[in-house]
This record gives sequence, C-alpha cells and structure tokens, in this order.
Amino acid sequence: MEQLDSSATTLSRAVSASCVEPLLVADYPVLQTNVAMLVDEGGDITFAYVLRSDGRVVAQYPLGSAESQGKAEAGAKTGDIDVHRSPIHVDDDDSALGELVIGVSSARAEAYVRSRASSLVIDALLTFLVLGCLLALLIQRIVNDPLRRLAQFAEELGAGNMQAEIPGMSCIEFEHLSQTVGAARDNLSRSESKLVKARDEAEAASVAKSAFLANMSHEIRTPMTAILGYAEIILDPELGGVSQVEAAETIRRNGRHLLSLINDILDLSKVEAGQLKVEALPCSIVAIVEDVESLLAAPIEENDVDFSIRYKNSMPALIRTDPTRLRQIIINLVGNGLKFAAGGQVVVEIEALQRELQVEFIIDVVDDGIGMTPGQAALVFRSFSQADESTTRVFGGTGLGLSISRELARALGGDLVVVESAPGVGTRFRATVVAPLAETDSLIDGSVAPVNSMPVEQPRVAAGSAPVARTGTEQLSGRVLLAEDGVDNRRLICAFLAKTGVEVECAENGKIALDAVVESLREGRPYDLVLTDVSMPVMDGYESTRLMREAGYGGPIVAVTANAMDSDRKKSRQAGCDGYLSKPIDRSTLVNEVAKQLGSEQRAESETTHG
Repeated sequence: MEQLDSSATTLSRAVSASCVEPLLVADYPVLQTNVAMLVDEGGDITFAYVLRSDGRVVAQYPLGSAESQGKAEAGAKTGDIDVHRSPIHVDDDDSALGELVIGVSSARAEAYVRSRASSLVIDALLTFLVLGCLLALLIQRIVNDPLRRLAQFAEELGAGNMQAEIPGMSCIEFEHLSQTVGAARDNLSRSESKLVKARDEAEAASVAKSAFLANMSHEIRTPMTAILGYAEIILDPELGGVSQVEAAETIRRNGRHLLSLINDILDLSKVEAGQLKVEALPCSIVAIVEDVESLLAAPIEENDVDFSIRYKNSMPALIRTDPTRLRQIIINLVGNGLKFAAGGQVVVEIEALQRELQVEFIIDVVDDGIGMTPGQAALVFRSFSQADESTTRVFGGTGLGLSISRELARALGGDLVVVESAPGVGTRFRATVVAPLAETDSLIDGSVAPVNSMPVEQPRVAAGSAPVARTGTEQLSGRVLLAEDGVDNRRLICAFLAKTGVEVECAENGKIALDAVVESLREGRPYDLVLTDVSMPVMDGYESTRLMREAGYGGPIVAVTANAMDSDRKKSRQAGCDGYLSKPIDRSTLVNEVAKQLGSEQRAESETTHG
C-alpha cells in the first residue's frame, strides 16, 4: 500500500509540474489540454482538476464534469480511490500558484507509475511547445508592437506632422531607439524653423536689394544726365546760358559722384567678403578733419548749413592709422548731416583720450536735422537701407555710407553708433577710432597746444599719407608705350602726358604692344615705360606682360585697368607689373606714377642690364 501511495504521489507531482507554465500565464485552454492528455496517459486516473490559489477550478477531467470534487470526497471515504493533492509551485517558491487534485484507482496506480517514465518525454515535448508559444507572445509584445508603433510614427513624421507623439518603449534598446528618433524629429523641426527664418531673411534681403537697385539706378542716372547734357553744351555752345568752363566743372563734379558710388559698392563687397584691409600711416587727424571741411565746402554752401569743428582737448601731432579710411568715415558722417540738416547746423566734436602709447578718438557728428525714431535708428547701419523709403525718395542716397563707415571704424579699432536721435530734433553719431602715436613725445598731457589755436601754416595733408600732387605740366623725358584698346581712353591718356614732354606711342591690344616691345629691344632702344590695359582683345595685358618679361624687357610696366579689386592688383603684380592705376584715370595720379617710374634708379639699372 505504501508503494501505491508513493506511485500516486509521484504521478501527482509529475502532472502538477506540467501545469506550472500554463497556470503562470493564465493560459487555461493549454492547461485543460495538458491535464486531459496526462490523465489519458495515466489510464487509471478517475478524475483530475486544477484549483487556482483562490479556489476556482480552472481545468478539470472529465471535461465539463461538475462532479469531480464530489467523487473525490466519496472515493476517499470508501477507499476505492486514492486522492492526491499536489501544490503547484514555481521552482522553489513557497507560495503556491494553485493545487492539482487527482483521483487514481488504487489497483492500477502502480502500473501508471511504471508507464510514467515514457510520459515524461511527452511532457517535456509539450513543455517546449508551450514555452515556444510563450516566446512568440513575448516577441510579439516586446518587439513587433513597438516596431509597429515606431513605423507609424515615422510615417506621420514623413507626412510633415512634426507634432506626432513619440511612442513609449519598454525595452532599454527600443527606448534608446525611440529617444534617438525623437531627437532626430526635434533636430528636423529646428532645421525647418531655421529654413523658414532663412527664407524670410532671404526674401527681406531680396526686397531690400531690389529697392537698392532701383535707388542705385536713380543715383547713377541723375549724374549721368548732367554729364551727357553738359557734354552736349560743350559740343554746341549755342544751346545757351552756360560757359564751357562751368559745363566742364559740372561734368567733373558728377563724374566724381559716380566714382564715389562705385567705391561704396566695392567697399561693401570687400566687407561682405571679409577682405576689408586698412593701412597704418603717419598722419594728423587735424589735417584729415580740415581736409574733409575743404572737400565738403561746396555742399556746405549749397545746403546753407552752419558747419563748425570743435576740439574738446589737445590733439597729438601724429598718429598711425589709415588716413583714407578715417577721412571716408568723417566724410560720410558729415555728408549725412548736411543732407538731413539743410538750413540748419552740423557740428563735428573731437576728443582725444590717451591710453599709454595709444589714443582713442571720439568723433561726434551732430546735426539738428529731421532726426529718427528708435526703430529707424536701428536700421541705418544695414546695407541697402535708410530710415525708410520716403527718406530715400526725398533725400537720395544709396543706404551704403553708414554701413560701410561702421565696418571701417571697427577695422580701425573702434565703432560707429547712434548716441541719440529724435524726430524733429536731430541726431548725434559717434565714431571711435584707436590709433598708436607716431611719435612717442607727442603725448596728450597738456603740453601740446590745442588744435584750434594752431597756426594756419599747419600742413593740411599728413606726412606720408599722400604723394605730392602734380598738375601735369612737369617736364619729363622718355619713351612711353601705351597699350589701350579704347579710343577715348587712348586720347585722354595721351593728352594728359603730352604736356609732360614724354614721347608716347600707342598699341591697340596686347599683341601689338608685345611686338612693339620686342622690336624696341631688337633695335637697342627699349621703351622707358609701358602702360598697359589688362582687358584687351587678341591678347590681354596680363599675358602680354608675362611675354614681355620673357622676351627680356626689364623696364617698368604699369597696369591700367577698370578692375579695382585687390585680387586684380595682386594678379597684375604676379604677371610682372611694377605699378597699378585704376580707372577712371586722374591726371595728377597718372603723372605722379609716370614720374616715379621714369625716375626709378632700378629702371636705369635694369635698362643697363638688358640693353
């Protein structure tokens, strides 16, 4: 009997082991199947059922029988049935998931135990099958569902829905993937915002440049009208009322205005390209300011402006800075004041603050003109902009002067700002420039006399800031070859050089010029100077210059071109040129350059070497 009890107990434990996984995942159909199969295998099992921990029957045999529990109690009393109860545990966990109750015929229990060995193999196979199903469910829940939600999120994101909700992930790897995709969404959203902002800025810039081009057309056509009109008067004096001298002066004045427009555009291009360069030459700020007053004498008179210069303290005799750029800043500021304060007052106030061996100049230009609102003042330093379009229509201008002046001031170690401005009251611009002293004994300590008490004989141009101007009447000597394809420019340059006494020969392109130089070398009478345009048909000036050097010509060659960029100057030097002149040709500048080249000792030595 003890052996039978042992066999029944073993059977009960074997059956309960197969019930762990289905009961764990509440898969009652699988649990019912397992119980039925095991009972069938047992042969002598009269009934079996599984109780959950709460006492509920979740699987039973025979299927659908409500009498199992009653049979268990009756059989136990009569002794015909052995009832075995086995708790269902997970591994060694003390808490039971439920209980397996089996009723086994006492006569066949031992036979069942003997056959149980083969049934365990089947149990193992069924266990693997159940575990496979569970694994499939876990994969579905852990992998497939998150990927499906992530794919749906990607579709919404691709459709442009930047507000799509990022799906939550339970697995660490998937959570990381979700965070990565979310970060990509945020980056894409930021990029989209930047693109929208860039588009808006580009559209605004396009509108500003379109307005600038329209205004520039007006600024160019107005002086061109005067130039062409007064040229007609010179050609036909009977058109009346204006002398040839007055007409010529008008043409020259408007031509210089056109040149200033071109220079502004070139300066702006240098600023935008980051290639704005400044020099450091000995000069006097007093001479520069007085030079500005002299240059603007005509517009001061025309606008009926009360113009004055005030020095708040003593000024150093010489500083080292870029006199051309500093003069340009002050001219732009004063010219701006003259334009907007017609009939009023413009004052230039200058203060010098010494900082060891450097001086900071504070240059205020104050006018009592139309003034600006804070919003308008914020726009005046933008390229192509003025306070508003009505300002451009009434007062003219390109909207480049203040923008360029600020960049120049910054290049000279300072800045340019609007200190104060109010509509109907006027504006105070302040430019600051930092420059080292050119002479260490020229200190601002009160020992230097105030500038406004300096004698009239003080030089107006700083030493080293500009060459001595020539009128074109100096007597020079030498043979000059001019290579220029433009008929009018050939005539003009020849006319400028005619009074200097040099002998000028002309060539219409670089090939003719090269042939002439080679022939002069062959004859032993090389030219003393070659002036060559760089843009010519057949052969340009760069190529002809290189070939002249290869042919043995050692005299000076000066490039004459309408291309006024630094890159063009560098290109001409690389080709072999000794000098550089930009168009339009100024007579004094041309004569200065020719005199310098013809008087060069290096040229004389070079002629001796190559003669």
